[in-house]
Amino acid sequence: MRWLEKPRCAAFAALLATLAALCLGPLAGVAQASVVDITGEYAPGYSGRPPSGFVNTTPRAEFCSGFVPCAGSEYRYTVSLPLRFSTAFIHRALQARDKYYFRLPATRTLNLVNEQGESFSVRFRPTHFGLRIQPGLMVLVGPSQGVCVPAAFTEHQAVTQYLGRVDMLVPGGCYMDARSGSAGSVVNVDSTVTGLGFELVLPSPLSLKSGIYRAQLQLSVGGSGADFDLGNRVTSVSTDLLTLNFEFTVKHPLKVEFPAGSERAVLEPPGGWMGWINRGAPPQRLYRILPFRIWTTGAISVHTRCEYDLGGRCGIRGRGGHQVPLKVALTLPASMRHLGAPVDNLVLPVGAPSSLTIETVEATLDRQARLLFEVSQADTASMLLYPGETYQGDVTLVLDAAL
Repeated sequence: MRWLEKPRCAAFAALLATLAALCLGPLAGVAQASVVDITGEYAPGYSGRPPSGFVNTTPRAEFCSGFVPCAGSEYRYTVSLPLRFSTAFIHRALQARDKYYFRLPATRTLNLVNEQGESFSVRFRPTHFGLRIQPGLMVLVGPSQGVCVPAAFTEHQAVTQYLGRVDMLVPGGCYMDARSGSAGSVVNVDSTVTGLGFELVLPSPLSLKSGIYRAQLQLSVGGSGADFDLGNRVTSVSTDLLTLNFEFTVKHPLKVEFPAGSERAVLEPPGGWMGWINRGAPPQRLYRILPFRIWTTGAISVHTRCEYDLGGRCGIRGRGGHQVPLKVALTLPASMRHLGAPVDNLVLPVGAPSSLTIETVEATLDRQARLLFEVSQADTASMLLYPGETYQGDVTLVLDAAL
């Protein structure tokens, strides 16, 4: 018996698009679109506890470099944004949009698609916004205003650093006033975005096939109506469109280990041949069970290849040409299912077009499985008509993780 393992893994990737700016009249210095990559993967190894979900591989936002520890689940996803803007806001303005103002993009649902056209949905929700404001001590960053709560800030004469936690469940923007000055005075500041924190609601990788999954979301940057809304008093932006590229990789492992000597399966009656030799009692069947270990976290397909294909069943043949069908059946751990049912002595088909799909409902690492080869009682009786004959045939078990 031979087996063939094809653990081809595909990666799963996600693209998020950037920000498209609106025409803002006096707005100057609008630049071309900027691109940001957001990546993650699910690629567990063959030992240890597998990750419960995707592992974020996106480089962390600039604000995580010393300014904020970025510990805990709320900072699981952060990314730097290539965005700068200038504002001439009005101190103590009656309208919030005339103050130092920003509003983050609304929650979006993205459809990520792999090379085979298979897809899944992801919910993207901004949660944090980092800013470096120059000169410092110009904007009053302490109080909560609008839908933002300061998560962290530092103030110096040259620069103010700010990280706001945004409540996206409440409509509206975030705004701040000047630190001092008379009502109606105009305050000019330059701002650099030091990163965006966001939440991604992703499905379990166990439900996904191996592959690279991608999506693209384009978000405009500018004034009123833009996805990244910087208020009425923004005077310039470094880009009018941000493109966040999502690329998520799903790489399910597949490993199978048979004991030494499993390449040869000798079929015998239960209890051996002594009943036939001593009493002439015909065997009820001929069989052999080959145990093996399996590692996988995703769906697999399985089928057989046969030296002798007897109408969709593998066979074995005697030297004189007599041949009989061979039942090849698979038993897998309880964590694996076929059509929702346990895989218990599941008869395997011949040929890739007839492959069976086995779903993995939980990570299966170093678990016991077995392969059964069996000749029925009737076919065994026909073999006994040829005493001294030897029957043989090659059977290849094909397990494929690249569905």
